[in-house]
Amino acid sequence: GERRESRRVGGRGVGGVKGEGRVECRHVEARSAEQALEEARRAGTVGADAGQRYAWEGGHGMVPRPRGLEAFFDELISQIDSKVILATHRLGYKIPNDMLKRLIDRYEDKIIAVNFSQAEASYVIDMHDAFGHQVKIYSGGTQWAITNMGFGGYGFNSSETNVMPNTGMAVVEAFRRGDVAIAVEAHSQMLRLSRLFDILLPATPRPMKTLLQLLGLPGGRPRTPYLTP
Repeated sequence: GERRESRRVGGRGVGGVKGEGRVECRHVEARSAEQALEEARRAGTVGADAGQRYAWEGGHGMVPRPRGLEAFFDELISQIDSKVILATHRLGYKIPNDMLKRLIDRYEDKIIAVNFSQAEASYVIDMHDAFGHQVKIYSGGTQWAITNMGFGGYGFNSSETNVMPNTGMAVVEAFRRGDVAIAVEAHSQMLRLSRLFDILLPATPRPMKTLLQLLGLPGGRPRTPYLTP
């Protein structure tokens, strides 16, 4: 079933990467802290170094009230032992920066990073000012990679790097050594791939798996209801 497959894929990822770099697991967006906790514990059983924890997905476009959202994270984070990456993802709302700051202060021994996927400049600036000195900040997607690193962010993660891993690494490595022109050129190439992803959306697996097939790389086919073009 799905749980066995999740453990199998996670175990292979840990087995192939452990020792070469940090292994992080991501769970699906959860409708409750109980469901999120089950996913988190599942990731812990395969030996991942950290787990990305998404915000509450209430369904039907529901935007949770701040008190309820913070209680969701408290219930989840207080019961898991692994390191945590908080993700403010595309759920129709952003986790407020003051809430992220409180959670980071409260669980400073657990929260190691924040990954933002939807933002505007003011949100990113306030994020770095509030807790950039405490945790690593990643942009979850290619668009904000250069801006995030310009403010001191650690890097970015995106599905596009499954298709162009070397170019994705070139963005970060060139920027860190001060070769801004090379970083911008690599970033431009990644953004063009992102635009292709946008055309093939909805859902990341559809464009990613389609392109991997065209390139003759492993990746399989998306599952219904997502279909390749």
